[in-house]
Amino acid sequence: MDITGTLIGFFSGVLLAALSTYFNAIASKRAENTKKLLRAEYEMYLDLSDLYNWYFWLATNELHRKETDKDTIKTIYDIAARLATKLRENEESAFSAELINILYNESYPTYNARWKHMSELSEKMAKKVTPNHMKQLREISDTNIQLMAQEGFIPKAPATSRFYLGL
Repeated sequence: MDITGTLIGFFSGVLLAALSTYFNAIASKRAENTKKLLRAEYEMYLDLSDLYNWYFWLATNELHRKETDKDTIKTIYDIAARLATKLRENEESAFSAELINILYNESYPTYNARWKHMSELSEKMAKKVTPNHMKQLREISDTNIQLMAQEGFIPKAPATSRFYLGL
């Protein structure tokens, strides 16, 4: 029996098993990080949507030259602060730069301009984090627009901002 050949075979097997384990661990960690980031982006998307819905009052009141009440301002700030915290924890998100602009950039000329940017970014994020949801919403959108155009329309879909706002 050739002991040298047996030892070489044994050590090469151990080395191969160690390398396989190492590369599997790296691949598993990468997949876990990707899944964690996607979950975080989904949560940031929900917060951005919440911020967008509340920021509506700033944009609308600006248009009508009305002052926005302090409770609404505080709610908007709280949502933005929560979103900023999640953003700091997930800086590698593809949406980081735009979210930072929306949250901190003072160069938007109006509340309406920032509100529109929120809407655009929300759509981009939705395409990534809720693609099926967005597809179904697009399918019912045309029908909803026609219904809303009817005289005496009363919103009944509970997850819509029109239902919440009574518009």
